[in-house]
Amino acid sequence: MQISVNVRKDGGVESTSIRLSSGFPALDASAQTYAATLRFVPARLASGEPTAGKITIPFQFKLNEPAYFRPDNSAFFKPAYFPEPDVLLIRGRYIYAEMGRDLGAALQRYTVAEPRKIVLDLRGNQGGTLLNTTVLASVFLPDGLKLASYQDKKSASQIDVRSGSASYQQMSKIPDPLSGLPAYFKTVPMWVLVNEKTAGLAELVAAALQHYQRAIIVGNKTAGDAMAQLGTLGRLEWLDADGESIAGRGVVPDVPWRDLKIGDDMPDIAVVEAVTAQAAGRWVRAPADASPVSPQRAGINAVIDAKAAAGED
Repeated sequence: MQISVNVRKDGGVESTSIRLSSGFPALDASAQTYAATLRFVPARLASGEPTAGKITIPFQFKLNEPAYFRPDNSAFFKPAYFPEPDVLLIRGRYIYAEMGRDLGAALQRYTVAEPRKIVLDLRGNQGGTLLNTTVLASVFLPDGLKLASYQDKKSASQIDVRSGSASYQQMSKIPDPLSGLPAYFKTVPMWVLVNEKTAGLAELVAAALQHYQRAIIVGNKTAGDAMAQLGTLGRLEWLDADGESIAGRGVVPDVPWRDLKIGDDMPDIAVVEAVTAQAAGRWVRAPADASPVSPQRAGINAVIDAKAAAGED
């Protein structure tokens, strides 16, 4: 179940409400009572002033055990915010079965103050479920874009997987974990970190963000293992948004890791600063007939054009 919590400027709880019921009134009431006792670090505006906000907390119940708060799965998924240089870092080590839910709940914490930049860290991510892969890509892409496709062995037809709630809610009748997420997650400048251990459906997320020019891909070429186990259809080879197989090819980064001149074991803040500072200069103007072009890329193109008109490099 999920509880929505309105948080005051001082971090206290203003009010709670049930976002997703467990189906048992007593359990719902227990979760609300517990949520009301929590304290939070308040969100802050760009000026540094604390502000009220709203978050969603997922709960899990076990038979004959009290309700407990289920935090983000830190072994596989961890968001972090760095006030300087105003960057939201989202690390996903595996696209696990409940990542969509955890992702939606965690990102609600960052919806009050808009970050200037987003870094999605998929290094070492071996992929996971199709449902949550679609949710992850849908955080950053407009609805309805083709993410990947596979061949239906029964009908011999090609099945497209697209971004947006209409796609992932068709796979499973789940509450939309991204409901109410601000639109700026689809437009804020973004970088994606990958390496040779980024594999499976995680490669398709990186490939889609690169294809639609939504993000700069930074790191080393991915594993080239975009295969998936899909029920009775067996082991399938996935095609990227271009209709090409990633198997054996992988995703080639826009900016090689060696260009950053930092080690793999650097602290998060050092990685974030290096990526967002140096990789930004590697953007090139998209061809006039490139389609589609994201609002982020369109804005960068305008800056490049203005500099060119002024005779600047």
